Amino acid sequence: MSATGAWAALAALTAINLQGCMSRFAHESYDCSSQPLPFISIDLRNPAKGSTAEITAQTASYPATITQIDAVTLTMTTPTAAITINRETGQIVWKQGDTAVVGQCEKSEFKM
Repeated sequence: MSATGAWAALAALTAINLQGCMSRFAHESYDCSSQPLPFISIDLRNPAKGSTAEITAQTASYPATITQIDAVTLTMTTPTAAITINRETGQIVWKQGDTAVVGQCEKSEFKM
């Protein structure tokens, strides 16, 4: 590879890396309306540990705190329940006391 080609490749890789760093807004949502879960959807704006997600049920919305997040799994809690999301498959496990319900939700994602 020539020096010019190497510089072009380096510039392209740098641009790709900077594009990922420059994301100012991320929105991730899960549509669970066709599932046996006690909520219709979950909305995550700029998901990070300690941030708040919005859970929408039939008659109300309520917050949940994200307690763990990585590329594959996200866990959040409400005062009465714990919710685990597989971010790759959209599978959600809702646990309240001794009860657990599993659902397959449809994920949508937007970054800017």
